[in-house]
Amino acid sequence: MAWWRRKQEEEPAEPQVQPRVRRTFRRLLAFGLLVAGVACAPQVAVFTRLRERPLEAIVSRLDGTVASGSASWSWLGPVEYRNIVVRGRDGVAVLAIEKATLDSGLLQLAREFGLATQPQLGRLRLSGAELVSTVEPGGGTIERLLAPWATRPAGGVRPELTIEIVDGGVMLI
Repeated sequence: MAWWRRKQEEEPAEPQVQPRVRRTFRRLLAFGLLVAGVACAPQVAVFTRLRERPLEAIVSRLDGTVASGSASWSWLGPVEYRNIVVRGRDGVAVLAIEKATLDSGLLQLAREFGLATQPQLGRLRLSGAELVSTVEPGGGTIERLLAPWATRPAGGVRPELTIEIVDGGVMLI
């Protein structure tokens, strides 16, 4: 008899934990980790560059930039941004918003934009909004910022949205 066979026969068999139970436990653990990862994805995403993507998409046709200080996303709860600043091409702040809250959660937004022909986004509440604009003969800051929207082609998705402004102000210079 070969030496490798003798060794296998001489050693007592190790008591096996039922491999089926172990495999099931591993699968349940992997599934639980996957569910936890998906559930925490919005909270993790707001700490990355992804936080600015929705704001950039909203103001992509503006002649300026947008940035936010922080955000809070949720699959089922409201989407909230804090310390939003919209700047014109010259870098001067035109609009500052302390807090912007959209009543719709990420799942509802995905469903509305994926399935609806005219998405209903609900209510957008802007708290502490300050608009600062210069008034000039050729057009002020707001006119220059919104000029690309005036030339926007017809068509595309036009979502329904109710905007509520709380504690806002306008300063004309």
